[in-house]
Amino acid sequence: MANFTQVERVLRDIKVKFDGKLIHQIMNEERGAALRLLYQLKLGIEKNADIIGGVDANKRTMTNLKPDLVTKKFEETEQLKSTVLPPITGAKPTIDKSMIPFEHRKALLEKKALED
Repeated sequence: MANFTQVERVLRDIKVKFDGKLIHQIMNEERGAALRLLYQLKLGIEKNADIIGGVDANKRTMTNLKPDLVTKKFEETEQLKSTVLPPITGAKPTIDKSMIPFEHRKALLEKKALED
């Protein structure tokens, strides 16, 4: 009971939904009860991380990532693209006709990724 009273205020601040039934299930060690509380904690912390970390919710991308993380990943990708060796000049590439549909699909996906 003493442990619960210490964390009750924090749980209420991050709007974790709990009641006497859930607490009773946890105390009786019912299967999945603690997991449900932990999941609610995770969601509550993620939802309030913007307030805690000082990041405005409007300053996130559509995938809920921080813009600086997206920029960092994009720069890493661009750096990797520049480290790929250029093709050997003068040599004719061999074309495996069975790979043409896959190469076409790959080109379409790369074009779509670039547009996105």
